[in-house]
Amino acid sequence: MNRRDFIKGAVAIGTTAIISPSEAFAVNVITPSKYQKKLSFYNIHTQEHIQNIVFEENGIILQDSMELFNNLLRDRRTNEIVEIDSELYLKLFELQKTLRTKSDINVISGFRSDKTNEMLRKTTKGVAKRSYHTKGQAIDINMNNRKLSEIRKVSYKMRFGGIGYYPKSQFVHLDTGRFRTWRG
Repeated sequence: MNRRDFIKGAVAIGTTAIISPSEAFAVNVITPSKYQKKLSFYNIHTQEHIQNIVFEENGIILQDSMELFNNLLRDRRTNEIVEIDSELYLKLFELQKTLRTKSDINVISGFRSDKTNEMLRKTTKGVAKRSYHTKGQAIDINMNNRKLSEIRKVSYKMRFGGIGYYPKSQFVHLDTGRFRTWRG
């Protein structure tokens, strides 16, 4: 085995290898550290808090973390849980990264059942009939250490998807639909 083939083999299996002195060389393979994406959420209505949860590792979405997130973003009125679009979590991670914060994401609203959405449509101005919340593709948030206007501005630059700005209610709506903006 020549030196080049040996190095290729060592790199392929991710090991550190030393061969005999007669071959007079050593190989140190440094396995790259795992790239992890983490999020922290605080649900303002249920007071549930999950902190620094790794939800993606080396490009692989971790199902156990998705279940924790989905539970926290459940419809608090009916306790119904659905699978939230993982793209929403990925975009929230990018938002935090761009904002340069690891602050908790305060959840005002996550998933909404059709029943809850219909009730809100009757009692609250501006609730969409076919809300992305009912599809598990939307979240209403704020962050303790960032202004709403800053969250909106960065989301806009990212072309996040749907971006609703509600300064009186103290939240920004974000969804994974097509890019569009509005003010509530």
